[in-house]
Amino acid sequence: MDILNKQIQNGVDKNDIHWVLTVPAIWNEHAKQFIRTAAREAGIKMGQLSLALEPEAASIYCRHVKMSRTAGSSSADISTLKSGSR
Repeated sequence: MDILNKQIQNGVDKNDIHWVLTVPAIWNEHAKQFIRTAAREAGIKMGQLSLALEPEAASIYCRHVKMSRTAGSSSADISTLKSGSR
């Protein structure tokens, strides 16, 4: 919070942050509830918390990150790949 407040002119309030925690897709509801409880004990309000399954979060990340080509040092945006590319 200190770093954010130094970088943002009007500062950041804890209520401005929505936390997203990733969890393994194979976790059952009991394990997910454990994470929710731990987050609450860490001071995160339940209205400001979302759990995301790791495979879904990885998929979203891969759709928006620039990736490097394996041969050569140039980089390409992932959106330039055609369907079926490997």
